[in-house]
Amino acid sequence: MGRTEVDRTQGRPTDRSASFCFRNDRLSRHDAWLDTSTGLRDKQRFAEAFKSPITPWASLFPRSVTMERSEEQETKSEFEVDESLKRYIEVLKSEDDSYLWSEIYSKVRKHVTGGVFLDAEIATSLIELLLQGLQSSNSADAFNCAWALTNIVCESSSSTRTLVRMGGIETLTYTFLTTSERRVQDQCLWALGNIACEDEFLAMKVAHQELLPQVIIILEDTLTMNLFLKQAIWFVHRTIEFCANQLSIKEAVDLTIALIDRSMEFLTQNDMKANDRVAMEALYSLAHLIDVFREPIIDVVLDYKNFTFNLMQILDYLPGHESFRFRKAAMQVIGNLLLGDDHDVGELFDLGLLSFLVIFNMGNFLTTWFSVRSTRKISGFAVIEVLGGAVDLQQHRRHQRELRAPTLLRMGRHCRCRNRPRSSQI
Repeated sequence: MGRTEVDRTQGRPTDRSASFCFRNDRLSRHDAWLDTSTGLRDKQRFAEAFKSPITPWASLFPRSVTMERSEEQETKSEFEVDESLKRYIEVLKSEDDSYLWSEIYSKVRKHVTGGVFLDAEIATSLIELLLQGLQSSNSADAFNCAWALTNIVCESSSSTRTLVRMGGIETLTYTFLTTSERRVQDQCLWALGNIACEDEFLAMKVAHQELLPQVIIILEDTLTMNLFLKQAIWFVHRTIEFCANQLSIKEAVDLTIALIDRSMEFLTQNDMKANDRVAMEALYSLAHLIDVFREPIIDVVLDYKNFTFNLMQILDYLPGHESFRFRKAAMQVIGNLLLGDDHDVGELFDLGLLSFLVIFNMGNFLTTWFSVRSTRKISGFAVIEVLGGAVDLQQHRRHQRELRAPTLLRMGRHCRCRNRPRSSQI
């Protein structure tokens, strides 16, 4: 990668995904700076997920200005990084000067950037020292250590598992829950999200740390910075599948309301392309909550008439929100809402769902995208649901729906598409 390091003063990543992909779904703290409005990783991952062509980034520039390094230069650079890190490790182990430590932590953060693969011995020593620095009372040191750990777990499975073996998940969780510094919380959440992207086992391990109640508080706080909210929503999207059943009904309702409020905020902001991805993650998380808790969450969602109506408008090319992936996320929520009782289906019908679904099914975009089979099934099931309600809503029972369209019903119950192919990290 070899991109220039930039110190963050503002900006959060919006490299979000509608699916739960592991290993390559993680985000380097360094790479997020390349494009804070869209996130370069998104383009590659979504291209893989939906089988659409993508132009390699190097081909977007003339060959004369493409940054290419010879094998000798690459080897020399990696050697220099290893030597520098070795010196930093020696200083951290031998010196007892907090001011010197602060300087070293900052330098380590700048060395551990995208594309730097660490020797196993160096990685082990460095991770141990960074975990110690993470528990420092100096918030700047804790922030730099969390940043470096975020990038270390982004590069290789061996480094990630070394961090986990040394108690990294527990240390990051403890720091997140006890620190009063929001930027340190933010960075710990980012690192934990990257660990959760390794595989399902580690995702479950992160999800079981009981972080979600604190994340809900962050989402509910109206003073939380916009960019930190995006990070919190990304973390919820990464872990909700594995920890939703740990929530109480009250916590689930609070999270539902927070996701609705935040997604509505992002949809009304000017930077639609960036915020669509955040709102899309909120919608997929919301769909999973509906699938797990059913009636209590369905009732909460339907109480927000404007939100429900906006979901339907998204199907009808809501101005500025023409993204196929975004509309598919809205369809997942609507599909799960239709698993409610007859009264719930009737409310959706009264809001004009049938007309929006007809447009959604007949739109040209369904014939121009490769991966639309699941969306066809979900929307087809929804049409059957609403038509059934229109004919005789009072006699419309769930077992009749199952007999009428069992395959479509099963598709409607899933809140996200699984087993998508992984994409190569840029």
